[in-house]
Amino acid sequence: MARFAQLMRPVIGTTIVDIGGGARTWTDLATAPHVTIVNTDLQEAAPDGENVRFAEADARSLPFEDSSFDIAFSNSVIEHVGSFADQGRMAREMRRVAPAYYLQTPARSFPIEPHYLTPFVHWLPRRLRRRILRNFTVWGLITRPSQEYVDFSVSTTRLLDRAELEHLFPDATLIPEKWLGLTKSWVVVRRTASPERTDGVVG
Repeated sequence: MARFAQLMRPVIGTTIVDIGGGARTWTDLATAPHVTIVNTDLQEAAPDGENVRFAEADARSLPFEDSSFDIAFSNSVIEHVGSFADQGRMAREMRRVAPAYYLQTPARSFPIEPHYLTPFVHWLPRRLRRRILRNFTVWGLITRPSQEYVDFSVSTTRLLDRAELEHLFPDATLIPEKWLGLTKSWVVVRRTASPERTDGVVG
């Protein structure tokens, strides 16, 4: 969030849509922007507050008008929406509902898969991943998921590489986050606000 604050410079009154996030994320900011948190399931959502409200929606089809917010924000969500086509729908929605956006996602090139805590497994064919995740990954040995959940995880988890992110967000700047010299994740940023919405974002 320190990087988000540095890059996007939200102030009191900035309107933000957080796609797939949670209220706790926004307690780390010095300012108090107006945040709408979107998730597909609101069972565990806190009540709406003065600066945070909740909406139940799909990241691929947001129920907001064009440029409804100053900033669209998403942290480690786009890799969970399904196919590359689904990821493209989410990217288009982020770019549609706000003139500026900030997205973070794990890098496919990083050798350790962050969800399964195991090297190289995300580079294997999907069919092989379904067979080995439960018994041959750190995640599988610790959590002992059902095969049904393994199949769901494989079908909905898809890490992106740099070229794919550049395709999905052609007007963005990509910032690598490094660990031991390797890119472990990407931050995708567009800071320039449209002429109509310059009150909440510094371009």
